[in-house]
Amino acid sequence: MSKLFSRKPSYPKISLSNLDGFSEDRMAAKRFEYRFLPITLGGFVIAGVGLGCGMWIGNHAQKLGDEVAAGYAALCGVVLFGIGFICSGLGIRRMLRSPPIDPVSGEPMEIYTLEDATAADKLELIYLSRGRRTYFRRVFTE
Repeated sequence: MSKLFSRKPSYPKISLSNLDGFSEDRMAAKRFEYRFLPITLGGFVIAGVGLGCGMWIGNHAQKLGDEVAAGYAALCGVVLFGIGFICSGLGIRRMLRSPPIDPVSGEPMEIYTLEDATAADKLELIYLSRGRRTYFRRVFTE
């Protein structure tokens, strides 16, 4: 299993009971996710298309009797899969460490680790805007 959280960022802990009086901000959560969508989704597309095209071209070259071209096509597909996988992983890792920006005030939101999280392979972060008294949460799993 990969250790995406091998060097977990250390954020202060907060419990859900401390969020009384705060409301959940779904707009801020969507903006935060859309900020990292190009690199994560793009990485998955590169991985899938690269591997699929490499296999298809390799299979076509093999049917034509060109074993060398088939090997190179398969190798290119695997390399593109690796590049796409790395891009997606970097996007997710960057998402874990970046503070979101409050969509109304434009200030960075505070990041806390949820104290009530129970699973060991799960990291739940709370993003808090004290000025607007809003928050949203994201769950990251290994």
